[in-house]
Amino acid sequence: MDLGRAQQIHLKSYPDSHLELPLGAQILTPKDTPTKAIPRELSLAKLRAHLLPLLTQVYGGQSHSDIRVLLLLPDKTRKQTAARLLIDAMIELCQSVPTLSFDIIFGLGTHPVMSDGDIATMIGPQRLERLAALGTTLQQQTTLKPLAQRHITIPPPPQLLDEPAAEQKSKATGQGLVEASRSECTRIGLPAALWHYDHIISGGDTDLHPYEGRAGSGGINKMLVVGIGCLHCVRITHTMEVLSHALTRTGEANNHFIKLIDHFTKEITAQLRDGSGRLKANPHGVSVLAKVTDQPDCIWVGDQDKNRAVLTKQLEMERTVALDQPVSFVIVDTERRKATDILAGARSLHFLCSFDDASNQLLLRQPAGRSALMFNACHEIKNSNGIGNAGTVLHLNALRSFVHDCIAKARDSGLIQASSGLSDDKRRQLKKDILGRWEDYLRLVSNEDNFFARIERLLIGIISTDTNTQEKAPLLQELNHNLDECFAHSFGNHRHVITGTRHHFASSGARDALRFLQQSTQALGFKGLGEGGQRALRLLVILQKFETLYIATDNQHVLDFLIELNHPPGISNHGQPTDRSPTVAEPNILGLTGISLNDYSPQAALEIAISRHHDQTTPLNGTELAFIQEPVIIKRSLTPDPRTVTLPMTPVAA
Repeated sequence: MDLGRAQQIHLKSYPDSHLELPLGAQILTPKDTPTKAIPRELSLAKLRAHLLPLLTQVYGGQSHSDIRVLLLLPDKTRKQTAARLLIDAMIELCQSVPTLSFDIIFGLGTHPVMSDGDIATMIGPQRLERLAALGTTLQQQTTLKPLAQRHITIPPPPQLLDEPAAEQKSKATGQGLVEASRSECTRIGLPAALWHYDHIISGGDTDLHPYEGRAGSGGINKMLVVGIGCLHCVRITHTMEVLSHALTRTGEANNHFIKLIDHFTKEITAQLRDGSGRLKANPHGVSVLAKVTDQPDCIWVGDQDKNRAVLTKQLEMERTVALDQPVSFVIVDTERRKATDILAGARSLHFLCSFDDASNQLLLRQPAGRSALMFNACHEIKNSNGIGNAGTVLHLNALRSFVHDCIAKARDSGLIQASSGLSDDKRRQLKKDILGRWEDYLRLVSNEDNFFARIERLLIGIISTDTNTQEKAPLLQELNHNLDECFAHSFGNHRHVITGTRHHFASSGARDALRFLQQSTQALGFKGLGEGGQRALRLLVILQKFETLYIATDNQHVLDFLIELNHPPGISNHGQPTDRSPTVAEPNILGLTGISLNDYSPQAALEIAISRHHDQTTPLNGTELAFIQEPVIIKRSLTPDPRTVTLPMTPVAA
């Protein structure tokens, strides 16, 4: 259906392609403010001038004959202006201060190890040669292949959820799994190398982040805790309660995620400076705002990451866009750097979902009348051929299991019949049931340690009241309730432990069940949501907000996975008409559908998705369509913020 074509858009996901958007489409791009880039030599001079006294100062009347500095830098999925500027400044400082040397650790978080070619492309081959000449070592810290670790103990974080909310969540889930219940110290691992340097400096471009709402990504705190932290750090800071909280979003400066990151950073810094290592000052951060790569508009240096918010406020002002009216169809063009896998490329859509609420209505109609089309190359082969990292794939496999189970039960009950299609109302109810089950699964995984600890306490209680039938009865009832409820939304290892505990309890009693539970949980070493959890939650939110999410990609592995996700083996189209290929975006229960860019052009993919959108809703007006190319803060009305409009675009040193 031709809605009339208007502006032609050059795609970032597929640079050789473009789109012609329907007439009236709302193109949500950041303000085109003029760049005030600081000349590179001036940037370097200012940074050198700030770092020199910090690095050469004599602390406590003592100084090593050599000054060792460790740079913590981001991986290839992040912008590199600050990292390159910091490297160049350190190279020049080493040339003027003979006793100064530095090494680099790239903080990858849960991302896969980069190749030598990735690093050369990221920081530049000439810069790499200069580092080699200085003898600078380059290492990568990732939870997938961690460096040699030193373990420290962190005291419990402050209570995050208020007591009424904690009690309500406990009763709602039957699991009592809330952040407020965390009362034990936490043992975490960090690269042992941190204790071998006099100074630690992080370099990163400030950018909007869906959880770090105060100062965004690119800071020292998140680098210390998540970038170079162990998987347990990721697990604790990325629980479902924290990431799904209403305040965990861009622009919220005091949310639970920030409180946890601040708590961990404070304790890590204290233990780095307790005299057991060489560190002479608090870890520092160097961050920039840069519209153009390698041309910073602002430079910030400091050891208090909260002060970096001066950059973020400027960025928020520039990246806040107005939506004239609510939309029902959203197109997302994922920039190549972020398009590593299915859900890594969905950040822009996640931003839109997080800002859509009753006071800021961005989406038109009910979820049943909404569609999204995401152009995503999914090009990182190391991430399960572009599907997702190991954690993401685990959670997606759980979702696939729930979909297949739901379809099989619906066919057995006659709800889905091969001779007739599945009505939209029935499909939506099945989708709601599946997503509800997946949400419960993610909550169980997020809080697995608390759940299994509760089962363990119940079994011990049953053993201790062996001859007291009256005291034992409520414990038995609670044990069966918890095991039965969680079995329904368990998957993989969790289901194995729950099933085994039930079996041992029924056949051999509480003592045998307790022994099995303790041995199994210790052997499996559960890791919470861990890597991939935040992306699974991202998909959950998007699928709850949209009837259909089309993923347009040329990655055949991803296309095949999306088909397998929705179609159990031996069951084709689960009751849908068979005259339509899956690549032509047939409806399915989840509404998560691939469109092959091997078979269709991006323009044809858009027309297919719009055509399907017409089939599901009333006719689409061009103004109901929005186009997004990068994460932006979307508001229905823009009110100037006095805290931001007066900020000068000048170098900042705090």
